[in-house]
Amino acid sequence: MIAFSTSDDWTAAQVTVTATGTDTYTFGAAEDDAVTAMDALVVWANGNGSFSGAVFGWSYDRHTAQSAMQLTLACDASMSLTFNAAAQSLLGFAASYSSTMTAAAPNAAAGTLYGAHVAERGHVTAAEREADATGHGATATTVSAWHPTRPRVAHLGDWSLPARARDVVAAAASPRRAKLHVGGSAWTEHAIGAVTRSRAGASLFRVELIALAEVA
Repeated sequence: MIAFSTSDDWTAAQVTVTATGTDTYTFGAAEDDAVTAMDALVVWANGNGSFSGAVFGWSYDRHTAQSAMQLTLACDASMSLTFNAAAQSLLGFAASYSSTMTAAAPNAAAGTLYGAHVAERGHVTAAEREADATGHGATATTVSAWHPTRPRVAHLGDWSLPARARDVVAAAASPRRAKLHVGGSAWTEHAIGAVTRSRAGASLFRVELIALAEVA
């Protein structure tokens, strides 16, 4: 799964939470991707004394029609929620939820991709001659060296995936950054290089991106 930082104004997004008490969260400028935004919302809600110790969490599933992430906010107590227009657009939630413990977004979260399969590929090879530097699959001269190829993360999906990828990349912040979740690993943030789209089969498509570096 991939969640790009987008060029949208995330500081315009607000969600009002009622769980015993009521308070409103305004997203910060650094919370500019769906994963970071939901993490921040949950941390705020869990630490907010207005909610009498209610425990919040979030999860995601695949929005099949858009090959994207579909978010859910959950609580161990009854909650009511109101999302303003910006929050609805960015996170995909409905305008309001009343007296529920689970609020599922009907729409896709901005900047997200969710393929049927996710794989990470890359390898490191040893130079068979002397080299003084290494590059992207190349070596130079004078000292022994290894040269890694940059990892590629690939999504496979139906016809909606390449169209979704085109739109997500066009709306991404510059320079491009994204949170990646591959297999059972935790979310990690990477600088993103080239993004390519191709056909993998009769009705199967591949979106592949180069993760240039992990962002600390």
